[in-house]
Amino acid sequence: METKKGFNFFGRNVIIEKSYKIGPIYGLTIVISVKQTFGNELMDEYHLLHTIDNAEHIGSAPNIAIALADAINDQNFNSAKAAYYINMDPTIAALILKVSNSAYYSRGQQIKTVQQAITHLGLETVKKLVFAIEMIGKYRSDYPYTSFDYPLFWKNIIAVAMLADAIAVFSNFPDPDSSYLAGLLSNIGLLFMRQYYPYLFKQVLDNCKRNEVSFAKSADSIWFYDHKFLSYLIGIRWGLPDRVIFGFKECLRSKDALVPHVYNHVYMAESILHMKHHAVWDMYFEPCDEKLFAQYHLDKPVIDRLANDIIEHVSDISVKLFEHA
Repeated sequence: METKKGFNFFGRNVIIEKSYKIGPIYGLTIVISVKQTFGNELMDEYHLLHTIDNAEHIGSAPNIAIALADAINDQNFNSAKAAYYINMDPTIAALILKVSNSAYYSRGQQIKTVQQAITHLGLETVKKLVFAIEMIGKYRSDYPYTSFDYPLFWKNIIAVAMLADAIAVFSNFPDPDSSYLAGLLSNIGLLFMRQYYPYLFKQVLDNCKRNEVSFAKSADSIWFYDHKFLSYLIGIRWGLPDRVIFGFKECLRSKDALVPHVYNHVYMAESILHMKHHAVWDMYFEPCDEKLFAQYHLDKPVIDRLANDIIEHVSDISVKLFEHA
């Protein structure tokens, strides 16, 4: 049976479509509302959207990174002004220096100031690091389900973002920043689920192991939504660019012709890391078909070259970022 759900969220008409077999009586009801209870957690679209709208832990979008992204378009923007934005948050400034002095970035040169880090690394690199630092900072609270490997999860997110960016650049994609951000943010719905629906989160993880299915399929089978769709709703709340948030899931439709490429860059990055057994947090993730790699002229030598450089250094970067988390 084909089911469609629609609701308004931050001025957008969000529609979900799903096919499944269900009895006729419940079929009529579920089009209107999907309600399930996990422990004390009532799950329907109203409670979900209300939670996202009022969740303090989600906070606002990564403000400093977005300010940097906007300011870069100013022809008078320079490293001194960029340093001013970053120094507004001493924690971010300190972590920028810490990461800048890692073996991957420093190349033997000691970086002592944020402005020096910007000059040494380049504004684009610093901007992407700020996004990662702000995201990890938002989710550094205690973890209610300790068997989940959060450092590995963050290591995967950073590697996916960097690899999606590298694939976009290799493909001469005009907006690699969107691919990077989609890679960094497309799984934050998992963190939201863990924080606000811990019993559901545990059920989803247990179901992954029991039935050997991916986290997305497990969440979708237990609940109506998977973590990528939650990421999309959070992106709407934050006011992130459509090209980024529509790139979280293949089923999300956009008039922007570049959105499918953003999605594909992230999916290929996740697939490559899974195939190379690097920072794999979802053991049953289903990698993309080889035809997708061929579509972007990514043969094995190119994949190895793009991936190996990132894999070689991402551990050092992610550890330095996550130490603070």
